[in-house]
Amino acid sequence: MPAFNPLRALARSRRKPKSGLPVLYGLAGEYKGKVIPFDGKPIVIGRDPSVAHLVFPQHYTSVSSRHCQIISDEERFLLEDLESKNGTICNGKRLKPGKPVELKPGDRFHLGDPANAFEVRFN
Repeated sequence: MPAFNPLRALARSRRKPKSGLPVLYGLAGEYKGKVIPFDGKPIVIGRDPSVAHLVFPQHYTSVSSRHCQIISDEERFLLEDLESKNGTICNGKRLKPGKPVELKPGDRFHLGDPANAFEVRFN
């Protein structure tokens, strides 16, 4: 399996996903206006490019190196906080680290600060 390339992932995020697939839509912050398709593989979000698939610049200090991840169990998509310093907030509730929650269309979450926000959508 080839290594993950964040530049390639960002280029893919600019393409329109196939109809009916779940996507992350950037509401605010580094990924505002971007569409990030789910492909069933874990998506780690954070500032450390050696482990994160969606990488925030180092000056986004409210985002941890490994902040959270989105995982799939083939039927559902789950959001999990990875013991981030400033927390992952989904629909107004702070996630407990290591306790994934199911993501559904319309769910919104942010990383530490509402300025780093995403929404789950189906296209």
